Amino acid sequence: MIGKDALRYMLASKAASTHMDFDLDLAVSKNSANPVYYAQYATARASKLIKRAIELNANSNSLDKLILPKEQELIILLDNFTDQVVYAGKSRLPSVVCDYIQSLSKAFHSYYSDTTIVDEKDLELTGQRIELVKAVKQVLSNAFALIDIEVKEQM
Repeated sequence: MIGKDALRYMLASKAASTHMDFDLDLAVSKNSANPVYYAQYATARASKLIKRAIELNANSNSLDKLILPKEQELIILLDNFTDQVVYAGKSRLPSVVCDYIQSLSKAFHSYYSDTTIVDEKDLELTGQRIELVKAVKQVLSNAFALIDIEVKEQM
């Protein structure tokens, strides 16, 4: 059975002017090939990182140590969210929001796989990276709300 999130996402992800081939196998799959699963996994992953940082009491009021190219890429993508939403609304293209979700999810998963986000030896850097992770989770949550997709805290 196909879930409501997968169905909504698949329908919203295609522009009305394009042909749509609905891939049922893809829609019910629970792996990174399924775009809604991939995006929801990003919020679940972010939640897990945030909980771990809370356990370590890793906090920061600064972002000056976020100098890696992937951190900069995430910051730029986060900054672009409002423009994407405005464009999607004016153009009546919810697929723009889905494209943005995929871009941000891909950048976040790549950052996660290449970077030690929670480092018990450097809690200041961990705190700064967790602030970035919180921002990613919040923006993804906002984007999910626009197309009525559930935010997953764990998977």
